[in-house]
Amino acid sequence: KYYFKKDLITGKGNVVFEGDDLKSKDHLTINSESMRAKPEAQLSTFKGNVHGSMLRKKQYEGKLTFSSQLLDLDGNKSLAHLEGNVHLKRSSYDLTAGKGDIYLENFNKSLKYFVMNDDVKMSEKMETREGIQTRQAFAERLEGFGREQKMVLSGAPRVEMGKDVIKGYRITIRENVDLIEVDDAMSDVQVKRQGSAQK
Repeated sequence: KYYFKKDLITGKGNVVFEGDDLKSKDHLTINSESMRAKPEAQLSTFKGNVHGSMLRKKQYEGKLTFSSQLLDLDGNKSLAHLEGNVHLKRSSYDLTAGKGDIYLENFNKSLKYFVMNDDVKMSEKMETREGIQTRQAFAERLEGFGREQKMVLSGAPRVEMGKDVIKGYRITIRENVDLIEVDDAMSDVQVKRQGSAQK
């Protein structure tokens, strides 16, 4: 239903939204059970089994897929806010959390590209000297920086890879790099793999 005078569109049942973010020019596809949108105000809310994808304007920059129970899209801020069983997947890593924010126009800037909160879990497949291994991280908060391809974990962060366990106040990991930065002199580090590049 489109209420022209109220600048309001509502939809129920197999909602499919497709469009480009005006600032970043990223192409968004969103599916949900219901939708409430204000086109002139550039505000949209999607609820129920929300899932979709974001394709970068420059295709070599990759594709991000996401799912949640609720998604608020603010075109003025180029911001997508997700809540409830949030799941993000990009290139080699998977992220899950209770809440998440994606800053669409920050991908190629030295700024936060996405932020995840509440029981954050990350899983990444990595090529090592021992073969392909899965690196997992756990924290209360994770900040991702697009251009630098790094993620900063805080709130009792812990990283596991094979038999290695690293804990600290704040941990920085870089995509596809077997190096972990721990910003805490009192960190608890247990590295059992010989010749590891971790510290």
